[in-house]
Amino acid sequence: MVHQIAASGGLDQGDPSSAILAPLAVVTAHEVISAHGRVFAEVDDTYLVMRSDKVKVGLEAVAPAFSPAGGNVKVSKSSVWCNTAVDTGASGIPQVSALPDILKQPLPTVSPGGELQFSAHPCERIRANRMQMFNRLGELREAGLPLQTALVLARFATAGDATYLTQCQVLSDAQSAGLDEITIVGTQALLKISPQEPQAPIGRWFLPWKAGGMGFQSLLHAAHANFLAGWVRDMPKIITQTRQPNSDAVLERIPALQICLQKVVEERTAKGADDIPALSAALDFEGTPKLASHWRSAVLARSRTLLESGGTAEHTVAMRASSGSGAGAWMAVPTKPSHFLSDQEVLTATRLRLCMDVFDVPPGVHVACLHHNQQTACGAALDADGTHALLCRLGGHVVRRHNKLRDTLADILGDVLESTVHIEQHPAEVTEDERRPDISFIDYRGMRQWIDVAVVTPHPRSLPGQATLMRTGALCETMEATKRRKYNMLSISPAVMEHLGHLGQGLCTLLRSVHRDVDPARRSRMVDLAYQTMAVSLQRANVTLLAAAGALKG
Repeated sequence: MVHQIAASGGLDQGDPSSAILAPLAVVTAHEVISAHGRVFAEVDDTYLVMRSDKVKVGLEAVAPAFSPAGGNVKVSKSSVWCNTAVDTGASGIPQVSALPDILKQPLPTVSPGGELQFSAHPCERIRANRMQMFNRLGELREAGLPLQTALVLARFATAGDATYLTQCQVLSDAQSAGLDEITIVGTQALLKISPQEPQAPIGRWFLPWKAGGMGFQSLLHAAHANFLAGWVRDMPKIITQTRQPNSDAVLERIPALQICLQKVVEERTAKGADDIPALSAALDFEGTPKLASHWRSAVLARSRTLLESGGTAEHTVAMRASSGSGAGAWMAVPTKPSHFLSDQEVLTATRLRLCMDVFDVPPGVHVACLHHNQQTACGAALDADGTHALLCRLGGHVVRRHNKLRDTLADILGDVLESTVHIEQHPAEVTEDERRPDISFIDYRGMRQWIDVAVVTPHPRSLPGQATLMRTGALCETMEATKRRKYNMLSISPAVMEHLGHLGQGLCTLLRSVHRDVDPARRSRMVDLAYQTMAVSLQRANVTLLAAAGALKG
């Protein structure tokens, strides 16, 4: 045994420390009962495999063996598995014939010296559970479950199913990548994305919405950070349980833990994260309580940098145009009836976000744009990624998208402002022409404010120069400046969005400022709700515009 553990106290349910402390506490008991058969263990569960004629003697030895460590045998949670009837003696443990799944696969034996050993089997079970979950979602989709709901469920399930595991064990990159692969394959199946199609970079699936990703949890990014944070968070309790003066003494007395922490830090350093200062401060209990989030951020930042440097200009533009506050809010849990999107809207919005084809345009085939007015049809060649359709002004579809967002923003303002919100009122200050902003209202200071809405579509041809291309929100800033020059005689707030969801600084400031008088406990949620409403309205209008130009994929 590595050291003595006080049996007077315990750990909270689900405490990640139990994965190491529990086996250490009972290793002596395992050595005692190993005289009656082979001992297998996983976290706090013990399995004794022995001959059927030795069961009675072996069971009689179990309770006395665990007693010195403060343990006892709970009969209601214990079972004897055997295909033939056996004598269980006075133990009272029931006999069943079905072999538990965990004993159908090889398990590591508990070493006599009590060395720490990690099992990969929980990872395999999570892998199997994820596959089963995605298969079940596929069946529910066939039965009529909306795609938007299926993706929300998948995102929640894959975010929490491995949290406890990653806090307890050091997962290898291969194990983490294997679970991530199931997430990607399962989600692509829900979205009907064929493996033969040109794919978005894998990292896009695991970037947060605010960074231009799909918001799925990546174990490759989070596993090591969760392990560090879980142990550091519980270090004060571990010190108390092991009766050590400080964290350094704990690490000296539990070499296995020190090795694990060192391995994790080395792995994360190789991925571009510097954890040493934060880890040192946290072990001295001076660190931030949000350690896992803090430590994940460095790896995520490096992942995004690699995506931008190694991807095409189109993917870089798409990632930046879909980043920022509220840009991915349409993928969140719907909170209002207007937030629900149809399957086609979800499919097309996702393809746009991932810079994938939205039209089926075979190579070398001219597929004409179907936008038209009363006099003429467009007839220009459609880009498979939808660029032409999003920019084509024939038929008024771009104007209808603008008007839809204008009306949505006016409704948001009308719900929180005491004054009346007006649409397209001609300002007295503008006399020389017919310029008129989209929205006007009286603010909290009694001053009239004006808003002009615009949607811009950034793509490599619209952003001349590499320096501009690599700057997030460049086209929004340009349009905001244009609006301010156009209405320089008014107190104007440009409300500019990029077609993939990026909100210009003016619109973000506006949505926050109009909620200034909301109850502070609800203000953040109300602003998020406004972001979500605008994001959903934009994506729905995008799909309507694209569908008018040609047959959409999916």
